[in-house]
Amino acid sequence: MIRFRLLAAGFACATLFEASAEAQRKKPAPAPAATTASAAGATKEAPADEIYRLGREALGRGSFETALRLFRALSGEARWETDPRFVFNRAQAARYVGEAGEALHGYTRYLELDSKAADAATVREELARLLKTAPEPIRKYFATALRDDWEKALRDTELERALREAPAVKIKVAFRRDGAPPGEPLTVYLFAGRAVFFTAKNDETENAVWETWIVPTLPVLAPEGMGAPPLLALPAGRPFVVELGVNLVSKPVVLRAPPVPGFPVDPETEAWKLEIVVELDRLGPPVFVALGRAGVSLADVRSAPTEPFLTIGKKKRDVPSVATPISFGPRPVKADSKLWSKVPLLVVDLPGKDAEVERWAGPLGAFDVVNRFGRVDGSRLYVRSTPDGPSLQALPR
Repeated sequence: MIRFRLLAAGFACATLFEASAEAQRKKPAPAPAATTASAAGATKEAPADEIYRLGREALGRGSFETALRLFRALSGEARWETDPRFVFNRAQAARYVGEAGEALHGYTRYLELDSKAADAATVREELARLLKTAPEPIRKYFATALRDDWEKALRDTELERALREAPAVKIKVAFRRDGAPPGEPLTVYLFAGRAVFFTAKNDETENAVWETWIVPTLPVLAPEGMGAPPLLALPAGRPFVVELGVNLVSKPVVLRAPPVPGFPVDPETEAWKLEIVVELDRLGPPVFVALGRAGVSLADVRSAPTEPFLTIGKKKRDVPSVATPISFGPRPVKADSKLWSKVPLLVVDLPGKDAEVERWAGPLGAFDVVNRFGRVDGSRLYVRSTPDGPSLQALPR
């Protein structure tokens, strides 16, 4: 979850809109400061409380840059991070300084912490105004927040290792607004990702596919200049499911940008969709397979990798029990074949007699992908086979 570091103390909240510039410059009456007892029984203001008090005073007299610097200086203090009054004050300072993205994030967090606030309707109006008047600063702030959140997730070394070793994929995305003409030409943008879990579906039929969980390794963001709303994105680390078919290219899928905690739900974003096709990236880590199901033999391949259909012979051998990279496929068998007619098969290269390389093929269900995550449990993907290990939250489906 993306979290804006929230800093607050128990003081009265600054109002969203002041009546005049004179009111902004007017110094507010000091609020009672938090105190800590000294060894001699005397009291003094805690450093964090003093910084917050100074920030509030700076905000009240219109020294917005100073106020924002002071509020930022308190980041990381857990005692303040759930206080809606501070969150609001920092958002105020950010708005007056011109930091539209930071203000948007702060106002949203304020409403998440206190949805029944007396000024909630006014704050929502301000959120709508910011989205309309400052889309590019908000887009840049949002992109930075998504990247920062993903970097924090990758501090889990086991999670980072599992993703690094998983097969690499290319994520091809077209951003389309609802109601756009079906034949309207769209620009396709390329993003990097990993394939982290595989399940064979419709095995040993001509409709066989791998149901595959895909994880973007960078935020999938609508670029500047195309007129898309600033919060249109699929966050890095948010898995989605595709069906990888012939030559490990997926059928197209359509996704909606999910809501991101700390940012408002934008009706404009909800009016857009992401049309996605995924394919294996041959330049990244390959798909390693081993024996997945007993009782299935491989057939020898008589056709070349450049041919659109497989020709298989009568020779048989067992699926290897050691990790072996896929050579190519899945590729459908010729329709006139007596075995596996039209069924897409995976092809692997295995050592034969006299150290010669032989080419063998088998159905998807005969193989288990070795370099994948441990398991899927409900809506989460786990690196380890138990639900106690590092995991990724799945995209709601």
